[in-house]
Amino acid sequence: MGAGISIDVGEAAIRSGAFTTYDTTVAIAYADKSNGDLKYARLDVDDPSATWYIAVVHNTDGVANIDLNLHAGPSSNDLQAQIAYQEIRRADVRYAYRNTRWYVQRVATDGTVGGSVQLSFDGDDNPAVTYYNAEAEALYTSTRTSTGSWTTAKTAAAAMPMSIALNERTGASILSFQHRRTRGVLNKIMA
Repeated sequence: MGAGISIDVGEAAIRSGAFTTYDTTVAIAYADKSNGDLKYARLDVDDPSATWYIAVVHNTDGVANIDLNLHAGPSSNDLQAQIAYQEIRRADVRYAYRNTRWYVQRVATDGTVGGSVQLSFDGDDNPAVTYYNAEAEALYTSTRTSTGSWTTAKTAAAAMPMSIALNERTGASILSFQHRRTRGVLNKIMA
């Protein structure tokens, strides 16, 4: 049933008087191979009576290259599930976040994009989706603005494999990717 799985563990600080406790959540985003949907599952591991919450994020014909992150969201400072992925049928890049329901936005549609997709966040906690554009043979990063629109900039000429490591506390991230000509691995610090 599941394919293209992305998993994240998040801790939400809950202040109660002079004490702070942490509520730990395990979440999974995955492609439902039986119908092509993007699905999300979450479990509160600190609650012994908790059961898995499962939802359809995007009812579509197929998804790939899924990257999930539990992070302060665009509509709340609390942890929100945020997912970047490729919609296979159109070969475009999408971003989804959950508030009280799922909201899906198109990030990139020009050309064959999304062969590799990574989600990170800028210094203001705006989601930034870095993706591979096969026709341009380059990586691009689209950042969501406060108005909900996306600004896009070329990040590097590159071959497809890439990975972004994000330090949740400092907001610093490092992009590792394969150089287009030499096939060597390069690193770039993301702003």
